[in-house]
Amino acid sequence: MGVLLHGDLVELSPDRRVQQDGVTWVPVRWRSQSGWLASNFIGGQTDAQP
Repeated sequence: MGVLLHGDLVELSPDRRVQQDGVTWVPVRWRSQSGWLASNFIGGQTDAQP
C-alpha cells in the first residue's frame, strides 16, 4: 500500500507508523530518499518533520 503525491511520494509500511505528541508519523520515500512525514501533511496540511 502506498500514497502518491505529485506522482512521486510513496508511503512505506503503513504498519510502521509512529504516534508522537498527537501526530502520526509515516515512513515515506520521495525521489529515492526515505524519511518521515506527518500523516496530516499527506492530507494537505503543512506540518513536516525538519
